[in-house]
Amino acid sequence: MSPFPSPSNRGSHARPWLALAAVLVSTASAGQAPLPAPALELERLQLNPGATDSLVVGAGGLLPRCGLRTALVAHYEQDPLVLNLGAQQLGRIVHSRATAHLVASYGVSDWLELGFELPYIVRQKGDGPERTDVLPPVSSAVGSPRLQGRFGLLRQGNGAVMDLAVMLGASLPLGPSEALTYQGSRGLALHGRVGLGRALGFVHLGLEAGISAREPVELSPTAVGGSIVFGSLLEGGVAVSTRGEGLRGELSLRGAIPLTRAPAATELLAGARLPLFGKRFEVFALAGPGFGRLPGTPSFRVLSGLAWTPPSDR
Repeated sequence: MSPFPSPSNRGSHARPWLALAAVLVSTASAGQAPLPAPALELERLQLNPGATDSLVVGAGGLLPRCGLRTALVAHYEQDPLVLNLGAQQLGRIVHSRATAHLVASYGVSDWLELGFELPYIVRQKGDGPERTDVLPPVSSAVGSPRLQGRFGLLRQGNGAVMDLAVMLGASLPLGPSEALTYQGSRGLALHGRVGLGRALGFVHLGLEAGISAREPVELSPTAVGGSIVFGSLLEGGVAVSTRGEGLRGELSLRGAIPLTRAPAATELLAGARLPLFGKRFEVFALAGPGFGRLPGTPSFRVLSGLAWTPPSDR
């Protein structure tokens, strides 16, 4: 039997699938101890710290010089890591995960913005080894902090036809591997993105594309039909958002194409942003489904948060 879902069942099982089935079945039959959780960084969502255009898509916009934005984000994922054999669900290694993100961004100059994101897994739960034959990850832990620099090349406000920026970043290996926050033996991941954006009256259009380079991890070396190798990814997103002084809406579509032997995935997120107290504060929320079997693609994701932007004092 193949560890991948059959075509007739893909529509009803739009969630990540992990090809560990053959290893787990043989382990259970032999009565051996459960396998350890795979050494991978499960979280693939990267927030946009500056959030000038979109909350999750870096569409070329930068904070102004000496501009500061900080945010605290609550994040929930449903079924980000599920084990399946054919049409049968063997178990959910992670069926729920709640994470808090501390995000900050600062405009060093008109063409350089620095960003920081620190995730903390408040609680994650799975079905346990009685169903998956995999040891559950630790319930709470610090995630992998991410540092980034965004370099503005073109700005529509300065007369260019669009905003254009390049982002370079890195996820640091500080989280424990037992919490699914540490990829491979080194844990370091590098990120590169190109973002484009253009304002068209009341609407802003954004596009982001790039690569996340990380050490490949083979998840099932003996699975029938081939193993999944989770590693580097081509990632991108498009976003449509409204502009104005009050309530703003946002719709984004994100996707990932692995450069290793793994399935692709997409996510659709819709949300709203509301400024408070003269734009010094902002409340926001995003939610939407995920489609595909790539680890880290939940069946549903919800984010909400509060951001603070003090007056810029040069």
